Amino acid sequence: MSQATQIRVPTTKVGPVRTHSEQVKYDKQHAEDYDHYYVMLRSEATDLLVRARTPVYYLDEDRRPILGEDGQPKIRSPFDASLDVWAAWGADEFEFIVTNRGAMAIVTPQGLMGHIESVEAAKQMGIIPGGE
Repeated sequence: MSQATQIRVPTTKVGPVRTHSEQVKYDKQHAEDYDHYYVMLRSEATDLLVRARTPVYYLDEDRRPILGEDGQPKIRSPFDASLDVWAAWGADEFEFIVTNRGAMAIVTPQGLMGHIESVEAAKQMGIIPGGE
């Protein structure tokens, strides 16, 4: 005697349809819920793709978020986090692709180069320390 096997097919619940502006607002909120940046790099020699995860917050030696005067965790600049990861992997060997927080691309190669140029200009004008 054979037994019949029951198969349950999960149904997908479709959410509400959003306008473009509602979707952008949703994506931004979703990104803010992530506590890590994801930095994508590509090896120019081997075509190896690297997706490195780095914290959004400044961390103490026990890897707990450092709190600011307002009691909220101090957030790292996504540009600085991108540069840190890129330098750690070897900027000579790897090409910077993008930095995401959640699904949102927040640092692009053009944005990163613009940030570097702005910092260098500010140093030369004496706005921030490190200029000549």
